[in-house]
Order: sequence, then C-alpha cells, then structure tokens
Amino acid sequence: MRRPVVLNSEVVALDAEWEPGSKFPRATLVQLAAWSHDVGLYVILLDTLSLPIASVRSMIQEMLDNPRSIVVGYGLRTDLQSIGIHRSPQSLAHAVDLNRLQNTLANRMPYHLRPAGAGLGALIEAHLGQSLDKSQQCSRWGDRPLSDAQLHYAALDSVCLLGVLQSLIVHTESSKVRDSPGTDSPALEPANADESCWPHFRREALWQVALTWPAYCWDSAKQIRKRDARRRHTTEVVTLAPIAFLPREVPPKFVCDVMLHGLARQLRLIGVDAEVMDTVAAGQRHVTFRRMVGMAEDQGRWVLTRDIGFINSRYTDLVYWVRADDRKLQAEEVIQAFKLDLARQSLLSRCAKCNGSFLPDPVGPADVESLQVPEGVLLRQKEFWVCAKCRSVYWKGSQYEAAISRLTQMTTRLSLNSC
Repeated sequence: MRRPVVLNSEVVALDAEWEPGSKFPRATLVQLAAWSHDVGLYVILLDTLSLPIASVRSMIQEMLDNPRSIVVGYGLRTDLQSIGIHRSPQSLAHAVDLNRLQNTLANRMPYHLRPAGAGLGALIEAHLGQSLDKSQQCSRWGDRPLSDAQLHYAALDSVCLLGVLQSLIVHTESSKVRDSPGTDSPALEPANADESCWPHFRREALWQVALTWPAYCWDSAKQIRKRDARRRHTTEVVTLAPIAFLPREVPPKFVCDVMLHGLARQLRLIGVDAEVMDTVAAGQRHVTFRRMVGMAEDQGRWVLTRDIGFINSRYTDLVYWVRADDRKLQAEEVIQAFKLDLARQSLLSRCAKCNGSFLPDPVGPADVESLQVPEGVLLRQKEFWVCAKCRSVYWKGSQYEAAISRLTQMTTRLSLNSC
C-alpha cells in the first residue's frame, strides 16, 4: 500500500464499493484519491479481499487522525462503517462529507450550481458539468478480477469528490468577495485550464476548509442555527485551528503564550527554538496578544496558544491551538502536528530556562566557580556547559542519562508513528 503518499497528502477523497443489496455493507474495494502540492493527484485502489483488512483499517484511522490532512467523502460514515471503522461525529474533526455540506452551503451557491436531484451524480453534474456514468455502481464488486470498466468507475468516483470540493471552495470564496466592499479580485482562483493541473487547491483555502467546514458536516441543524445566530452578534467560536499548509524548508520556530511555559521547556529539551511570553497584569491580554504577534512576524515564529480568545481574534494565521493539557503530551502533539525532524544530537542542546544556545565548547570547573555552582558538583564534574544568553550552567549529573533516555524513546516512538 502507498501508505506514505496517503498520510502525507493534504486532501484525501475516500469512497468504498460493496456487493449490491447488502443489508450490512462490507467494503470489497476502497478508493483513495490523494492530493498534495508535492506529488499532485494520486489514485489508489485497495482490494480488501486480498489485502489484510486490519492494515487498510489502520491506515485510514491514521488518515482520519492526521491534523495536516482533510478527508473528503460522500456518505462518509457509511463508507467508514463498511470498512469496520465506527466514528462519532466529534471524532471526525478533519473530515468533510459533501452530502451534508451541500445542504449547508446551498444558499451561497449560484443557482446553476445547485443539484437538480439527489445523490453524488447530481452534485457532480452541477459542479463539474459532466454526468458520471453510474452503470457500474450496482455491479458485482465481490467478483474477481474486476473489469476495466469497474476500475475506471471506482477511480473516477473518488477523483470527482476532489473536483466537487474544489468547486465549492472557489464559489463560496468568490461569493464572499462579491459581498465585500472594495475588493476587486477573488480570494481563490479557479483551477488552471490545463487538465494536468486539475484539481488544484491553494493552501490558504484548505486551511479555511479545515477550520470551519467539518463542523457544518457533523453538527446538528440546531447547533448550526445557534452558531450562525451567535456569529451575527459576536466573534465565531472556533473549535479547530489546524496547521496551515505551508512549505517546510526550514525547521519551524515557536512562541508560546503565558499558559504554555511547560510546553516551551519541553520543546527546548529536544532542541526546538521556543520562546515564551511573560505574564502580564489581569485585564491586559491584548498586550500579550500584540507582543506575540509582533514576535511571530519579526522572527518568523508560529504562535502556540491555549487561549481560544486569541484564535477567535484572528490576529495571525500562523497560530496553532494546543489541545492537550499535560506538558509532555503537548510537546508530542506539536511534534506530530508540525512533523518536526528530531535528531539525538539536538536533545538537550538549548537552555531550558531562556531558550538560549550554549557556548561552543564546554568549560572546566575553574570557569564556573563564580556562577553559583554547588561546591560538590565542582569537585565531581570536569565539564560544564554555559548558556550564552543567561549564563545558566549545566552538567552531566545523575539525571542526565535518564533525561536523554526518556527523550530518545519519545522521539523514536513519534518517528515510527509518522512512518
């Protein structure tokens, strides 16, 4: 299976086929249309009658849990159940069901893009201008080998889901621009006319999809009405702030808010550049917000925050909402979300107190006598590492090997999970 291609994709369309007339559908073929800026479009057909179903299920579970990927489907929960994956709506935070979404977005669509009937075929015809031949839909999907017509239909079915998603993005964003005074150009450009570039998504558009559309798919109609009413009077409550889909030429740097001092320290222990904001007086949160945004923009840092107020204020797009409560789990969450490359030589390579770098070479006991190092330590240790920024002194004491072992185990485990 092309596991890395799927798990590294920014959008994955999922569809499944099973024997017609099944009371409890069991998928015999799973189609994945994966798209990323690096690879482009990649269609994968998984024969669940020959592949270990546990492996297929495991990969799709990882795909659903991946915060850097959006999963698209039509009747998605039914397809997942046919594979043996039973998910609550609350656990589909990165998934979009076009069947549910079209009802919510219907009023934003031009009249000619509103489906004339029910079903995926009508949706495809409205948005892509082509009718999908559904003659193979009720064919014998349990027989092997599958015919060329069946394979073509299965692949096209999943690719069309991406095409409909692109059309929805383009036209909803264009309608926002038309309603905005003083705006001349659309926020999103349509796909390139060159068919080899289709479909094509802008990273900013995917960020907005992941931010808001899953809630429209999985919340109840009552919840959606309440949220829409609240949005007319107050700032929208954001339940998801995913990673923006940006290139990763250089390792990311971070600035943590006042609630994430413990996370900043954990990131520094593994060699990640993580500054932290100082506590301000009560009622002065806006001061901290401005400082964080200023530092992020001046130094090219991502803001890590637990403050939903900061997310709602939309001060910057370079922000990640940390969900975990424990500082160690927070560090693991950030490592996985940003796909940080961790090496053993980077462990304990930064000052945990101030985020500074160490002097290039270790020094001897005589050089640190004036830096408040206990006398017993001066007698036992021969090498010391001094922070160039705050002059804190570190040495390989009794806890050093335990810390290295713990951090190595954590980084190794996370690296294996990302493979």
